[in-house]
Amino acid sequence: MAYKIDMVEVYENGVLLRWEDIEARFILKNGNPILIGKIRMEGGDCWIPDLVFEEMVKKAAAILNNQQNRRNKKNNKKRPPTQFLLF
Repeated sequence: MAYKIDMVEVYENGVLLRWEDIEARFILKNGNPILIGKIRMEGGDCWIPDLVFEEMVKKAAAILNNQQNRRNKKNNKKRPPTQFLLF
């Protein structure tokens, strides 16, 4: 069963996901998404069902690994050699 999990915001080193009224923030550590915080928008108990949490982890991993790969690709581009014009 698929759950509607929305991406709220992507940070430099993390992503904020929302399911119903619960927001969860993940960071990437050693290639794995780590939950660093969760909050219920209306207050109260903030329990995330296991299947929803698994979907959130998968989505966070995809977003954060894609972001990391893009960053690595950008940093690995070689600068073209400097060209000097002689007159």
